[in-house]
Amino acid sequence: MSADGGTRHKCARKSKLLPESERSNIISYIEERISNEKEWFCYSDFFKDIPKDLENTPLISIYNKCKDRFPDKSECEIITTTKKYIGIYFRDSVESSQRKYKERFLSSIKQYKEVNE
Repeated sequence: MSADGGTRHKCARKSKLLPESERSNIISYIEERISNEKEWFCYSDFFKDIPKDLENTPLISIYNKCKDRFPDKSECEIITTTKKYIGIYFRDSVESSQRKYKERFLSSIKQYKEVNE
């Protein structure tokens, strides 16, 4: 469902940062992490301290790829870019899930909540 309560009709953009196999692992990992959430949530609820919170998860590959791909950027810029990509994969995970979610914006952050029908 979209932020206005309707159904999303357009396809979500997909990141080309990582190969499809890594993308699938990340999507599955995120789906597992969010499966028990009952309140509104967003990616930053799970990953507040980047890169530390990404260690020992498949999402560390996003951070590492950003560091490799953008070597001239500062650590702060790499973290900001990593957050952007995590947000993309997080949205892909929610939209490909078997569960249905509502979405809303809190400032510029998209939040999700499972719809119990």
